Amino acid sequence: NSASMGPLILLDVFLACLAANALSRPPHPALGTPTAQNQPPPPSHRLSSRNDKIVTEYDVVVFGATPGGISAAVGAARQLGAPSRVLLLEPSRWIGGMMAGGLGCTDKVGVPSVGGLALEIINLTQAAYPQGRTLPHCTRAFEPHVASSVFHTLLSIAGVSVGFNATLLSVEKQGRSITSVTVGGSLGGPPQVISAKVFIDASYEGDLMAAAGVSFTVGREGRDTYNETDAGRRPFKCGYGFKAPINPYDAGGKVLPLISTAPVAADGAADSKVMAYNYRVCLTNATDPSLRVNLSKPAGYDSSQFEAVRRYMIALPPKDLSTEVLKIYMVATNGDGIKADVNGATYPFSTDLVGGSWSYPNGTASERRAVIAAHVAYTKGLLWFFATDPSVPQGIRNEMATWGWCADEFVDNDNFPFQLYVREGRRMVGAAVVTENDVRRGHFADPLSVIGVADYATDCHGVETVVDSTSGTPTAALEGCIDGPMGPWEIPYAAITPRETEATNLLVPVAVSASHVAFATIRLELTWMVLGQSAGVAAAIAAIGGVPVQQVPLPALHAALLKAGQVLRAER
Repeated sequence: NSASMGPLILLDVFLACLAANALSRPPHPALGTPTAQNQPPPPSHRLSSRNDKIVTEYDVVVFGATPGGISAAVGAARQLGAPSRVLLLEPSRWIGGMMAGGLGCTDKVGVPSVGGLALEIINLTQAAYPQGRTLPHCTRAFEPHVASSVFHTLLSIAGVSVGFNATLLSVEKQGRSITSVTVGGSLGGPPQVISAKVFIDASYEGDLMAAAGVSFTVGREGRDTYNETDAGRRPFKCGYGFKAPINPYDAGGKVLPLISTAPVAADGAADSKVMAYNYRVCLTNATDPSLRVNLSKPAGYDSSQFEAVRRYMIALPPKDLSTEVLKIYMVATNGDGIKADVNGATYPFSTDLVGGSWSYPNGTASERRAVIAAHVAYTKGLLWFFATDPSVPQGIRNEMATWGWCADEFVDNDNFPFQLYVREGRRMVGAAVVTENDVRRGHFADPLSVIGVADYATDCHGVETVVDSTSGTPTAALEGCIDGPMGPWEIPYAAITPRETEATNLLVPVAVSASHVAFATIRLELTWMVLGQSAGVAAAIAAIGGVPVQQVPLPALHAALLKAGQVLRAER
């Protein structure tokens, strides 16, 4: 167990676990079978029965196997020591969220504000590559399968049990304390009641938090809510928005696909819209057929759905695919080519499906599946459009045709990422709400309250593409972007803590208590890993002491976080 080895896992032990196939372990009972690439560690729990349901009991249960969730589970297990009883529940078949789902070029890996497990995990991904390698964009990038292996091995060494296909069915409370959650697997087994002393919601969506009756919000506050300069509906002007006008209507006077017809809030006013989601696809330009799967025409492809893209291509033809239209970040060599993490670029029509995310945060399971399907169809269709449509400059088409899906990534999901990039979902309204004003201030009066440092720009992607008639001639405009340097700044413990009147044994390190503007500086996987580890340590202290999470002694938490390698002071 890693708890006996101190806060850092020795690299030789880590590699030995990989070599010994430490990932091939049975799953948590009746919670579903993981994929071959995603085997969980062995379970560590007590079984009892409650009517026709399987009941398991743990010290700490983490919901959501995001990087933040994995860090929370490992952090809790290390703090509890052996034998710890920590369970990580994941609603899907995969763990690792965006880092194992395509985001291999993550920002800010080298800044001094990143420590603890976040830095440890990044460093462990680099053990898969030659020392001293250089990359043009991200100094410590990694392939999706490498991140997956690192996460699985960390969980195995820490003795964390993992339950896959653990769909959240209900949350049971006694007063203000969560007593158990009921989850159901996809294999038709009986529902399972999972009880714990402390729960952590590390999902991107904040589903456990919401089901537990904790207050939350979705969308953008108005400027007056917290007196924030960048809050509310933004001007019809984005740094990576439209640089040339296009007619937003078809011949019949209808608004073109990909342009919103929803009501637009007044400037600076609140609304329920969230920033755009996308898929961070993993592509390769290797020519070896065994290393790539060529792009193909997606089922149901209809080029008329990209008419707005076509018009903008004609109005302002891009000169380069890999800087103007797509951001193509090299993460590794691959035969005679490279593997790349692909993100949206400065072009107003890129991998972000602007406006397609709004119904996701509070959506039902079927509504979320529809959002996911729309993003998959859009992404595959857009790449095919770039490769084949006559409106696209020939040079761009030729360059797009050199890229294909990586044959050895996401092999159980048609070589397509399993994780939708949920940049912003629900946000808790907790014991304290951090805002743009806290970000600008940087420091908090009580240094013992700090559980991590965020060091990222205020980065909000486009929220909506609208018809803008302010100049007299209707054209398309992109709205919602925020882009400005803000960090580093300190995040307090109260930002991951619900109000004590709502839940006394729950911590929320991903769907944190922050305004839309402040959240735009937090929403980095590295920051979520920092907050996840801190949540895990706090949960362990609360479980051992039998106290509400709001009453965890801050001096003890501060000391434990420093011992775990966390950075707790923002140096500006």
